[in-house]
Amino acid sequence: MDEAIWAQIRRLSHNESWSMRAIARQLGLARDTVRGALASDRCPQRIVSPRGSLLDPYHDSIVDIIEKYPKLSAVRVLEKLRAQGYGGQISIIRKRLAEIRPRRLREAFIKRETLPGVRRPKWTGGPVATSLSTEQSGRCPFS
Repeated sequence: MDEAIWAQIRRLSHNESWSMRAIARQLGLARDTVRGALASDRCPQRIVSPRGSLLDPYHDSIVDIIEKYPKLSAVRVLEKLRAQGYGGQISIIRKRLAEIRPRRLREAFIKRETLPGVRRPKWTGGPVATSLSTEQSGRCPFS
C-alpha cells in the first residue's frame, strides 16, 4: 500500500469520521485493506527479496565466450551453454548479452539536402540543374 493512500485512509477515518465502508467506496479499495490500514500504526512496507537468475551460475562462461568471440550471436551462446547444462530460454541470454557487451557508437553523418530540380551527381561536387519539362526530352523525368 502506498504511503499517501494509507495517510488518506487514516485522515478520512480520524479527522472526517468516515466509516470504513465509505472510505473503501470512495477510494476504490477493499474493506479489508481499509481495516488493515486503520489497525496499523505505521504504513505497511512491502519487503522484496532479490532473486537470482538462471544465468548466474553461467555468468563466467558467458563472459569467457564473449571475450573469445565478441560477435557471437545469442543463439550460438545458447548452444554453448546448453552443452554445459543450461535449461533456460534465449530471452534472458539476450538481455544478459546486452548488459555485458559494450554499446556500439553510432557513426555521425551529414544529411545532404538539395532543392527540387537540383541533383548532386557522385562524380562531381557541384549542383546540376535538371529540366522538369517534358517538351524537351519527350518523356516524363520521374519515370
